[in-house]
Amino acid sequence: MNATPGTRSGTPRQSFNAVGAPARFGVEPHSKGHRSIRIGPPQAGLNFSRQVGIKAISMEFAMPKWIITAAMLDVTPPTLRTIENFEGNESEALAKFRDTVSSYARDVTKVTRREVYKYSELQYLVRILGRMKQVEYIMQLAELVVDTDDSILPNSLE
Repeated sequence: MNATPGTRSGTPRQSFNAVGAPARFGVEPHSKGHRSIRIGPPQAGLNFSRQVGIKAISMEFAMPKWIITAAMLDVTPPTLRTIENFEGNESEALAKFRDTVSSYARDVTKVTRREVYKYSELQYLVRILGRMKQVEYIMQLAELVVDTDDSILPNSLE
């Protein structure tokens, strides 16, 4: 039997997504009863392997880690607070950061006015006026890029 490109033994390749429905990203047939399924583009880092007879499943997925900080400028000494640590893609992180900038008011009990100045997508100056006091924060969003205890991230900025 002659196999054509993209087929194995003349049968077309199958593609599945995470729930088993047809997908455009790849199935790589190995030996009898084994398949390896890639979900999404290769740079997404999500690989799904399944052995048909034993039903063993293994997944590897690395989401970026993010931190939101607020530096208080009007106190002595200046303080840096960690507001949130979370995992997600860049668009989720930016959305969560914008929500935090729009709602964070830990040191003011009754907010009467909020002023937000944009330095960049990742940094804002937030001035909050309350009934009794005014506070200012430099709020920043940062992605974890170096972790010596993580097998995926590099150990230095080189």
